[in-house]
Amino acid sequence: MNITGIPKQGYDNLEPVVKPSEVLVIGPEEYINKVAYVEGQVDVTGAFSDINNSIVIKPFDRERKQVSYLETDPRYVDVFVSIKSAKEVPIKVVTKTIYQRERL
Repeated sequence: MNITGIPKQGYDNLEPVVKPSEVLVIGPEEYINKVAYVEGQVDVTGAFSDINNSIVIKPFDRERKQVSYLETDPRYVDVFVSIKSAKEVPIKVVTKTIYQRERL
């Protein structure tokens, strides 16, 4: 799944959940042999709440070019992207050195 864009300031997106997680690529063998992966695109630009969409899945080759003359089954997948409030905060690490005396 390809996520594009940036959520609204103060928010961040989690990894998408895609259902179904597998699709069947259908078409002539010469084109199917070129397929390296299938991908859909979700835009999270300005999002401040969860996104739940059905998106089109398309086959691509190794050079990231869409492979024509093919279909996917299913054609659409359901994608859920959780958008959560986020904030960057500095971290202060306090260290303490402990000495042990060796007993004889």
